Amino acid sequence: MVGGPGSGKATQCQRLAAKYGFHHLSMGRVLWDEACKLTTQGQQIRDIMLKGALVPSGFVIDLLNDNMLKNEGAKGFLIDGFPREINQAKDFEFIVSVMPPRAGLGRRLRPALLALPQDAPPTEAKDPGSLPDWALAMLQARRPPNMVIAFDCSTETMIQRLLLRGQTGHRADDQEAIIRQRLETYYSLCEPVVAYYHQNNLLRNIMGEESEDAIFAKCCSVINSLL
Repeated sequence: MVGGPGSGKATQCQRLAAKYGFHHLSMGRVLWDEACKLTTQGQQIRDIMLKGALVPSGFVIDLLNDNMLKNEGAKGFLIDGFPREINQAKDFEFIVSVMPPRAGLGRRLRPALLALPQDAPPTEAKDPGSLPDWALAMLQARRPPNMVIAFDCSTETMIQRLLLRGQTGHRADDQEAIIRQRLETYYSLCEPVVAYYHQNNLLRNIMGEESEDAIFAKCCSVINSLL
């Protein structure tokens, strides 16, 4: 599920997970839970999030990988708030390509990716001969998501929703100045992600301005087309 902060991704994922028996992973929630830990990594993530900036892919991919491995027996995954930029989208396909049935290989993904040139396609390692067989197999594999649902929602609607959520005090970054910076960061990076999934015929757009029930019905219709 992709869309700006406050577009309704988490709300719909919670309902869809209950209906279809999928495991819901909210990357915003996962990151904020990590940010609240009294660790060096937690403090780094917290500082980044309170600036409204994008958490580096290394942190995000590692946390996503760990959470998926903890629930590797799930019927399916609903991942909201991810990917936020194009390299995350591509890295994701290689993470899930090696998870079942040997999920433990997923933990070795990061070293393999670090062996690749920073901006080159993953199949073009500088020295493929230096990689182990499992890594070479992974580099040739791709497993895109079954579907990507994009929620289209106006900036002002998202801001108002997040400010309302902020009144409950659940997240320290639900403040207007931080929200606007988060939205600016999102818009600057989302276009290549949306284009990537559109080119791969995976994208389904849903208007996020309607009632919660109307949006849920459309999400169900889209998912049912895959079942």
